[in-house]
Amino acid sequence: MERRVEFDIMKGIGILLVMLGHTNIFYGACQIPFWCNRIINSFHVPMFFIIAGYFSKTYDGSWKESLRKCVKRLLFPFLITAGIVVVYNAAVAIKRQDLDLLWGVMGSYLIGDPTHRIPDAIGFPIDMGVGPVWFLLALFWAKVAFLFISRAGKWTEVICVTISIGCAGFGIFHTLPFGLLQGGTALGFLAVGHWCRSHKLPIWLMVVCVACWIVSLAFGLRIGPYSAYYPLYPLNILSVCGASLCVFWLSKLMARVSWVKSFFEMLGRNSMNLLCVHTVDMRCNLVRLGIKHVSSSMIVAFPWVCLIVDYTFSIVVAFLIKGKRIRQFVDTSRIRNIL
Repeated sequence: MERRVEFDIMKGIGILLVMLGHTNIFYGACQIPFWCNRIINSFHVPMFFIIAGYFSKTYDGSWKESLRKCVKRLLFPFLITAGIVVVYNAAVAIKRQDLDLLWGVMGSYLIGDPTHRIPDAIGFPIDMGVGPVWFLLALFWAKVAFLFISRAGKWTEVICVTISIGCAGFGIFHTLPFGLLQGGTALGFLAVGHWCRSHKLPIWLMVVCVACWIVSLAFGLRIGPYSAYYPLYPLNILSVCGASLCVFWLSKLMARVSWVKSFFEMLGRNSMNLLCVHTVDMRCNLVRLGIKHVSSSMIVAFPWVCLIVDYTFSIVVAFLIKGKRIRQFVDTSRIRNIL
C-alpha cells in the first residue's frame, strides 16, 4: 500500500503526546496541566492501533511470512529494549546493593506485564512494569490474531470487536502476562482501522464519534490501554475514533506547511525506534540523571529535552541495527525545511 504522509504525521503527533503524557508519571517536578493530560490519555495509544489496522494485511495463505515479519518488527525491538533496561538496572542494583530493584525489573520483563500486578502477586518486588514497550507486545498479539481471524472474510471485524469487548470486560478486574489482554483489546481498534480502509465514513458517523469524544472529555471518562481498561466500551471506542478523526484532519492541514510536515513526518517514520529509546530513558532515568534538578519552571522545556535526546539516539539505533545510510533516517532536505 502506498505510504500516506497524513498517517506519518498522525504517528508523529501520537509519539509526541506519549512522551508528554509520561512527563507527569516519571518526571514529577514537571507536571503538564491536568486538562492536557486528560486529552492525551483519551486516545493517543488506541489511535496507533487504528493506524496499524488500516495497514494490516488479511490472510493470504502465507501466514509464516507474515508471522516472521511481526516477530522481526515487534518482538525483537521489545527484547532488545528489555535487555538494555535489565542489564543497566542490574548494574545499578549491584552498585547500590539493592536486590529489590534488580528482582523488580527482572520480574516485570520476564512476565511482560505492563501493570506490574502479576509480578506483585507472585512475590516480585514492586516495579512500574515494562514501560511504553508494552505497546509492542500488545500490537504483536493483535496483528497475529487479526491475521488468522481475517480468514472469516466479512465477519472479521465482528469477531475482532467481540473478542475486544470480552477482553475489555475481563481487564476491569484481572490481567494476563505478556500483553495478551492488551493485545486482545486492541483487536477492536485494528478492526476499525481495517474497516476504514475499504469504507467511506458517512458524515453522521463522524459527527457521532466526535460528539462521543467531547462527551468523554467533558465527563472525564477514563480509559487505560496499558491495563486494557475500557469500562464503557462502545462509548470508549467511538470516542477514540472521534479523536483520531480530528487528528487526521489536523494532519492533513499540517501537511500543507512544509517545515511542520517535515518535523512530524520524521517523528512518525521513527516512532518505533523513538518508543524503544524513550522506554530505556524512562526505565533508566537517563535524561533526569543528566539534569540533576528539574524545576517547575522547566515544565515546557523538559519534555522537549527528552524528545531531542531520545530522537537523536533513536536515529543512532536505527543506523546501527539496520546498517543503512544515516541519510535514510535523517533527510537533510527536511532538516533545511525545519531550520
